[in-house]
Amino acid sequence: MGNIFYFYSLNDIGGCETFFYYMAKKYGKYDITIYYSDPNSSKAQIKRLRRLVRVKQYNGETIECDKAFWNYKPAIIDKVKANEHIGIIHANYMKQPELWNKEYAKKINRWVAVSKDAAEAFTERTGIDCEYAYIPILPDFNRKMLIITAAQRMDTMKGANRIIELEKELNRQKVPHLIMIFTNKFDRYLGENVIFLQSRLNILDYIKGSDFFFCGSDYESYGIAKTEALSVGVPLIRTPLKVDEELGIDDSNSITLNFGCDNIEDVVHQMLTKKFDFKYKPVEDKWDKYLNKDKSTYDPDKILVRSKVSYTDNREGHKNPGDIFYVDEERLEYLEGIKYVEEVH
Repeated sequence: MGNIFYFYSLNDIGGCETFFYYMAKKYGKYDITIYYSDPNSSKAQIKRLRRLVRVKQYNGETIECDKAFWNYKPAIIDKVKANEHIGIIHANYMKQPELWNKEYAKKINRWVAVSKDAAEAFTERTGIDCEYAYIPILPDFNRKMLIITAAQRMDTMKGANRIIELEKELNRQKVPHLIMIFTNKFDRYLGENVIFLQSRLNILDYIKGSDFFFCGSDYESYGIAKTEALSVGVPLIRTPLKVDEELGIDDSNSITLNFGCDNIEDVVHQMLTKKFDFKYKPVEDKWDKYLNKDKSTYDPDKILVRSKVSYTDNREGHKNPGDIFYVDEERLEYLEGIKYVEEVH
């Protein structure tokens, strides 16, 4: 064998595993074999590496090679006959002195760190010369991750079944995605790419950062969240509701998902390919014609409250139970929180 790399356990994720992958991706034209010992190593990681280089579980055999590369503890080094044993330094040995093993170190001919900083720290800790070679970086990037938001109850009328079907189809087509569902009820697991978030007063910042807003209800008399999303430039994935036409919701600013989800494959295709360029203006509300026109006397900095207890504070001075006075909204929240006052309605 030309080169072997050894690591006890190959996990789904990890710095060494990523190092192996990029090394194999860039230098797989050379003779490289990666050995591991742990039978519980990640099958997915092994499969990924095997597309590029040989990967073998070590079973006690003697290995002969030109160069052997060791990461952290080279547990099988006595079973490897190599012309050169090279220790790879992935850590700062001044910060993690427990990684240093003098007995193993005696068997290493050459040390290579993954950065100059790591090399200098290793030499400072051990007194041994150390070279450095940066990790090759060849990131995989196939598709942009789609971000979808939704704000709904997770029941059938609000389209919970349809968002489940969308998640399944995105996974089937291997589309990188994240679905964020704002809801007060999240008693079911939809998949590793779905996050349930507690409902809050305003989610427009989240919607604005999304690629699509999902609204799959059986029926809506208006659809406030849909018009909010369109108002900040985010297209919809929506069921074909009658009210949409009068709100200015159409194919220029949305993708239609049939009630039965029979076109779900095409919906995902459109999500990946359709270009949106729209400016949405909500329909005129006309509530001015219904409201009384008397001028407001409300002042949010003067909220009338009644003292519930006797207390003294620098801002209000001394107050007895039943005293009525004004506070601003922030002060009201504090005083109500400690149960000193109640708002007078």
